[in-house]
Amino acid sequence: MKNEKLQAMILMFFSCLSFSLMQIFVRLSSGSVPLTEQVFFRNLIGLFIAAAVLRIRKISPAVIPGCRLALFICSLFGFIGVFFLFYASAHARQADVSLLSRTSAVWVFIFQFFLGQKMTRTQVWVVILCLIGSVIAINPRFDSPVIPLLCACATSVCGGAGYTAIGYCRGKVDAFVVIFYFCLFSTLCAGIMMLRELVIPSGMLLAWLLLIGICAAAGQITLTYGLMKATAGVGSIYEYFSIIISAVLGYLCFGEPLALTTVIGSVFIVSGTVWNYLESRRLAE
Repeated sequence: MKNEKLQAMILMFFSCLSFSLMQIFVRLSSGSVPLTEQVFFRNLIGLFIAAAVLRIRKISPAVIPGCRLALFICSLFGFIGVFFLFYASAHARQADVSLLSRTSAVWVFIFQFFLGQKMTRTQVWVVILCLIGSVIAINPRFDSPVIPLLCACATSVCGGAGYTAIGYCRGKVDAFVVIFYFCLFSTLCAGIMMLRELVIPSGMLLAWLLLIGICAAAGQITLTYGLMKATAGVGSIYEYFSIIISAVLGYLCFGEPLALTTVIGSVFIVSGTVWNYLESRRLAE
């Protein structure tokens, strides 16, 4: 059980890294292709990978009745959340979007509370510690237009709903079945929507779109397996790794400065995630 908690933390770290890399390629291709086409490529490669794995491992995509609604909620809210995130990223300050879209852990605990699961006192303090670190690291001004900020908030709500649904399927549905249905739902919906303004990509633009799909697939796989090895509440806290990773990648790829506040905030976030890991191990024992 203790090994599973460590594996969950490592998987969530690589999920954050993969999705942060995806955002770089989303940024590079923005303006050249429609939003719907970016979302289509984000899920297409994951769909092929999940289908191939299910076929190779001879796993049936059939889902027990008790988990069908949870899978639909995961797919629906995951798809909507991607649109909210991409729209907010294109119309608001990245610092504001980064903070507001990464509060999924709070919403997970709220949803779990209504489902009869309570937070431990340590988890409450861990979430507060990570939120304080996020505010220090990102230094948001919230001077962006209201609608994009609301979309960023909606992204975290959708993420919380999706994480909770995945957590419900833990031990009942294979991780690649979850990934398959999420990617299938998103690919079909985005594929239909993008037909109105389809752009045929080529050269570097095609490479960026394919890299969006590859990074998203890696992120989705590690995220799903991470949430399968830990409760949704514990796993979602590790999402705050994204803030540190995004800051480092912004510096390396776009020359965005790493301020002292970023370093201080990162210390808070790392402290919170380590505390969360140690607490989850203690509870497991």
